[in-house]
Amino acid sequence: MQRLKDKVGAMLVPGNKRRWDEVRDALNRTLRGWAGYFSRGSHYASDKTIESHVYDRVRNLLVRRHKMLPRSIGLFSKDAVFGELGVMRMRHGRRAGALS
Repeated sequence: MQRLKDKVGAMLVPGNKRRWDEVRDALNRTLRGWAGYFSRGSHYASDKTIESHVYDRVRNLLVRRHKMLPRSIGLFSKDAVFGELGVMRMRHGRRAGALS
């Protein structure tokens, strides 16, 4: 799980100047791959931890890009990040036979 967190953190660094849709697609590919590889058993605790980490990193990246106050959420609530902005939720990336 720490390797995934490190990989997500490396994608969402302040120096990443790629367009949001490119960043989102790369992030979703990484999350989908991890969810597909570790699809057996119950993953509620790990999925919750990863989603929380992904949300924090995405929010921080977007807050910096939009030059908002560092602690502000503004337009980037969890519903917006995992809905309108298109970041995948871990529990939605699991295969059909997996327990969550």
